[in-house]
Amino acid sequence: MKRLLSVLFIICIALSAFPEDYLTEVKPAFETFAQDVANVLPFNASIGLGWSDAYIGQFPHFGVGVTLGATTIPYESVQTVVDAFGITLPSELDYVKQLGFPIPAYTIDARIGGFGIPFDIGLKVGYIPPDMMQNMPLSLDYILAGADFRFAILNGKGLAPALSVGAAYSYMKGQLSVPGLLSGPATTITVPGGHTLELMDPTLDFSWDTNVIEVKAEISKTLLIFTPHIGAGALMSLGSHAGGGLQAQLLIDGVAATQAKIDEVIQAFIAAGQTPPDLTATGFTVEKSAPVGWAGRVFGGLSINLLVVRLDLNAMYSFALTDFVGGAYGATVNLRVQL
Repeated sequence: MKRLLSVLFIICIALSAFPEDYLTEVKPAFETFAQDVANVLPFNASIGLGWSDAYIGQFPHFGVGVTLGATTIPYESVQTVVDAFGITLPSELDYVKQLGFPIPAYTIDARIGGFGIPFDIGLKVGYIPPDMMQNMPLSLDYILAGADFRFAILNGKGLAPALSVGAAYSYMKGQLSVPGLLSGPATTITVPGGHTLELMDPTLDFSWDTNVIEVKAEISKTLLIFTPHIGAGALMSLGSHAGGGLQAQLLIDGVAATQAKIDEVIQAFIAAGQTPPDLTATGFTVEKSAPVGWAGRVFGGLSINLLVVRLDLNAMYSFALTDFVGGAYGATVNLRVQL
């Protein structure tokens, strides 16, 4: 998390320069970054409840724990923003170039065995309230919640492995805000028609949300104190969005923006044969959506079992199905008490 925030701070500090070519270079770069974030959100939302046991058994078997993890987006999406501002990532962040930009996630997980027929049910929730980071120069609002149902085809007793099939639903929403980027108005930008745009002490905002359904299968077998497992799933995105921009009071030609002024600037762009930016009275915004479609993922790892305490170490990889974007990596660590 510390390294991730370091990357975000570098991008935010660069924004303080607010270059003249924002509309021609920086904004398109930010759009690329937002699009890639939107594409990977369903994969990121699948974090949580990735326990090594393909089936935990019927009630009174249950478990409660915490999962920490991250998935990546290609470094190229970050590089577009970094290059647009002409900055260089420090050497300690070289891992971002090799593995991609990490998007973290966490959940509190709980799973309980069913009654009568061989199934179990899991619940997960991760939440960070905005005021939790009040001692840091940023605000982060985050929630990840979901549930799954798994039906056991094999129960794992004797020499047989545990084998289950199931379905899951996950919802994720978050917003990152970094206020006070500048002590005064941003660099004045001259746009078609001789107009000028300024942002008064802008705040960088970035938000994201996704809804995803997954069907999955998993197989595992406990060997002494270890439980290795492998599995695969198909993720269906029901809609993912990511984006943001610089939020502040927008000045047009030195005065507070009105809708009439905004319309005038937009018409000036159109008259000049250019695509107008997304302007509001509160700044510049960018929003991108991922297509509704399917992505696959494979996952695997093992747990170390010490009495009722289990430590899970897992890795996963996404690949494209239909027209959805794949090619992302992920890893999770889960610590839980399981009976």
